[in-house]
Amino acid sequence: METHPSGVTGQNGCTFEMVSAESAPSPSRLAAAVYEGKEDQGLRSGQGTLTFGNGDTYVGEFSKGFRHGRGRYTYLRGTVVYDGEWRRSLRHGHGKEVCRDASQRIRWSYEGAYENDKKHGRGVERKAAQGTYVGSFVHDLKDGAGVMTWHNGNTYDGQWKDGRMCGLGKYVFTNGIYDGMWKEGLMHGEGMVIVDAKQRRGVWERGQRVKWTSAEALVQ
Repeated sequence: METHPSGVTGQNGCTFEMVSAESAPSPSRLAAAVYEGKEDQGLRSGQGTLTFGNGDTYVGEFSKGFRHGRGRYTYLRGTVVYDGEWRRSLRHGHGKEVCRDASQRIRWSYEGAYENDKKHGRGVERKAAQGTYVGSFVHDLKDGAGVMTWHNGNTYDGQWKDGRMCGLGKYVFTNGIYDGMWKEGLMHGEGMVIVDAKQRRGVWERGQRVKWTSAEALVQ
């Protein structure tokens, strides 16, 4: 029985990482699927088209009955399309996934590496409501080195863990800079702030400054 990607449905029929896994990593079983294409010893093999009972479609390569090679999967009533590499019916290798709303505007997209049906490795993720992230992913989450640019102009360049800023990183605000340590998305540890060409070092705990450790000085 063939498996297909499925996910938590969010606004305008798209799936979102904040709710679950944005690009539908969890396979589920479907009772009905119609295949048209080549076979080898009774198994799907070579180029073919697979249409599921819920309207999802896969057009691409098969091997030993699995989606394997390069293929295009359209699901959630056509609002989400993945076009890329597959291994044993899982997204694996390089691919691009795009989610559009009812007006065909792009709500989010991802292009980069996949491993075992999850974003894993280097990639570029764009979200219409937030901004653009370029960097490393581990099991669908931002993890490792990466740069996030928000639509308001703020940027973060540094380390991530489990989808949040964590480790050493530099955050540039519209009116200043924080360069230092982070934990679970908050300033945490030693860091330096720069505002109006003046810099000062301090210590933060869970986003709150605990103390200054240096006097204010002009940026050299």
